[in-house]
Amino acid sequence: MSNTSELETFYLPDFTSHWPAERHVNPHYKEVGEACYQWWENLGFMSKKHIIAMRSADAALCVSIACPKFSPEHLQVAIDETILFFMLDAACEPATAVQALAIKDSCMSAFRNPDKPRPKNEPIWGEISRKWWLRALPNMNPEIVDRLISNFEDWFNGTCSEVANRENNSIPDKLPDYFVVRRQSIGCRAAFDLSLLPLRIPESVLQHPEMLEFATNAIDLGIFINDAVSYNLEQSTGDTYSLVNILMASEKEMSLQHAMDWLGKSFEDTAAKFWDGMNNHPSCGDEVTQRDLVTYKEGLRDWITSALYWSFECGKYFPKEEAAKIMKERKVVLLPKLI
Repeated sequence: MSNTSELETFYLPDFTSHWPAERHVNPHYKEVGEACYQWWENLGFMSKKHIIAMRSADAALCVSIACPKFSPEHLQVAIDETILFFMLDAACEPATAVQALAIKDSCMSAFRNPDKPRPKNEPIWGEISRKWWLRALPNMNPEIVDRLISNFEDWFNGTCSEVANRENNSIPDKLPDYFVVRRQSIGCRAAFDLSLLPLRIPESVLQHPEMLEFATNAIDLGIFINDAVSYNLEQSTGDTYSLVNILMASEKEMSLQHAMDWLGKSFEDTAAKFWDGMNNHPSCGDEVTQRDLVTYKEGLRDWITSALYWSFECGKYFPKEEAAKIMKERKVVLLPKLI
């Protein structure tokens, strides 16, 4: 590939060849998704612009691919949480480090004190989070409540670190440093918790070294997908905080296409480890937990399937009318820089 063509086009990694899982959609997708959108709109916190953006991103589709067998009640919790994630991520992205920490503090306080009215002078995100949490709690088994709060804070910690790094122009120049923060900021841990909604798996089992490795592999697969598909949009807006840019800059000094190829090979290698983990389970001592553990692993598989397909279908990264062609042919035209 010549330098000229490399500036104009690049090819995404061939993710689908190494991800044989089929795409399925929850049959309650449309009905529950619309009810969730209306609930968020009726809270009165969103402008028309934000409502349009929420519906366009279609969190309901993302979750319905990730949770194809969920009941309507559990699907509602998962869609609502994903909408909240999208909203908080959009709020933190342009924020200063101080502002992002204020958002984090108000939201985490709301999760830990849902019956306590929020102070009037704090960011609206605390009250938004409180209302969602009160709506979600009746449909959650008690075992995952503390875990979900902890992993929500984990996401905030990574997101606030990224905001601070962007503000200080101190993007990590080593892959291990990047992955430490990115494994938090991608939000997979809290998303994966949603797969536990219909299950009863002791925390000691989830903390088993084999399960932690399995979950980390799933998180990394999500990172490879997201950092590849989001690159074109982000480079056009001047956002350089991504694995692709680290590979092109100080870590490996790769070309753009070589960086994409590296992501593809890393995805292939990690997917192989993930599929091995799908077939090997730590002993849990009872049949019910063992069965739930298999279902949980299938849930993480479905979240990665969702990340792959939804990324092309949501319209955020690629025009919806071109998404199927781009996903098949993988050729992407580099967007002009907007700044």
